[in-house]
Amino acid sequence: DPYFESGQVVDMGPSGAEAMEAWYYNAKALELCPGLADGWEALYECGEIFADAETHPNGRLVDYPIEWGTRNVDRIAALDLPLVSSPSGSEGAEVAEIISAFERDEPLLAAFWEPHWLHEYDLIPITLPPYEEGCETDPSVGINPDMIMDCDFMPTRLYKSAWPGMVEKWPAAYRLFVNLEI
Repeated sequence: DPYFESGQVVDMGPSGAEAMEAWYYNAKALELCPGLADGWEALYECGEIFADAETHPNGRLVDYPIEWGTRNVDRIAALDLPLVSSPSGSEGAEVAEIISAFERDEPLLAAFWEPHWLHEYDLIPITLPPYEEGCETDPSVGINPDMIMDCDFMPTRLYKSAWPGMVEKWPAAYRLFVNLEI
């Protein structure tokens, strides 16, 4: 937003792609824990289906690489879930781990985002407590009055943006990108 406000970047309109971050599970997890279809609270009863040797008896959340932050560690703590965040070494490592769970027909719980080609696999988003402005920074916002991150991911948008001089220097390319929808 500061780049748009300063005029360094021009907003070229909607991209047409829906963007979101979520925790996703697979059909095997739903088979073992049908309550997942109703939302995150089912994890209290069946978080253990995601356990491995390192996290047992707690379930394992395949998480973003650690350098991407600790939002999910904080979310697990704030919701007091029987889960452990297991950061991936990289985006590629996380993708490989997700694919591997499908190939082995094992239950999966992973933090991921859309749009991404990986959604060729049937990744089902779990409903988390609704996002409220400020829940990521203010403990008084959300369902746990003592902790932050007690809500879903903040809604997001995929931007199409350009250098402001593009409209004059390459007007045809500018029009192409303004009209492009993904």
